[in-house]
Amino acid sequence: MISQVTIKISHNGESRDIWFLFESEHPDLAAFADDLADDGIIYGVRIESEGTSERGRRRETSRYECILSRDAIVSVIPSRYELISPEPVRA
Repeated sequence: MISQVTIKISHNGESRDIWFLFESEHPDLAAFADDLADDGIIYGVRIESEGTSERGRRRETSRYECILSRDAIVSVIPSRYELISPEPVRA
């Protein structure tokens, strides 16, 4: 499942929310929530992306493994975006 995760980050006494796309092996949001409640963490892949000129679509720019902690998560919703594969690098 690809979800849209919002977390709270703090820097120099200031805090703010950021969001990103996150892929996990959970079939749905209920399974995601159950695992988070059981373990306090979720393992998956953070997907960096950028907006496109087409509303509701985002282009993937990079991926990396990520562990989310229950304490940092503000919200999780199913992704509202259609994810477009990164453009191939031309040699």
